[in-house]
Amino acid sequence: MARQSHPYFQWLVYDDGAKPHRPTLGQEYLYCPQYAGPSSLINKIYHAFSKNVIKGDAVAFIEDDDWYSPHYLQRMVRAMRDNTDAMLVGEGHALYYNVAHRWWWEHGNMKHASLCQTVVTKRGFTFVLRQCAFDKSPFLDVRLWRNTPARHIFAPPCDNARMLIGIKSMPGRAGIGSGHRRETPPNRTDYNLVKLRLLIGTDANLYERFYQHTESPTGNV
Repeated sequence: MARQSHPYFQWLVYDDGAKPHRPTLGQEYLYCPQYAGPSSLINKIYHAFSKNVIKGDAVAFIEDDDWYSPHYLQRMVRAMRDNTDAMLVGEGHALYYNVAHRWWWEHGNMKHASLCQTVVTKRGFTFVLRQCAFDKSPFLDVRLWRNTPARHIFAPPCDNARMLIGIKSMPGRAGIGSGHRRETPPNRTDYNLVKLRLLIGTDANLYERFYQHTESPTGNV
């Protein structure tokens, strides 16, 4: 996020960990340990939208273990400008990459975007609060996208033009979505990291310490 080509954004960190960890890149910081637990995400979002801590005209949900293109926010702003009636904009065909086990999975879904690649416009702020309060789905992205009356999803034109890659098996809390377990969904192997380098280029080197020495059937690592 520090290298975004869209320069005007408020970078707000909600920390619900057992101990505070001060950010080092100039982010605004809120320490909210009371929101830890199964409903932490929904509680934090409800707090952010209802307590007037948001200064901008849209909110992008950023997950700190995922990879974002330097043009992510710029692309989302363009999508909002091109679809002024939309409450939500996002990139579909979510692709997840498990760096520990070197496998990946691409979803064909264009009905909704993952939360980590969803932006809520100002028209949708009240709508988000309503969905947090009344919908009971454990997946907040599903809550938002299946109920919104106005939305826009765009598809990535090719692998090396994606705005986001969902990175799995990073340190921290285990997730409940796709890509964490090999059997659900059936992931594709990438033992030689060819796919990852196609997706994010030399940024693949940043994840080197998280790769496990997984051997392919041919013995190649």
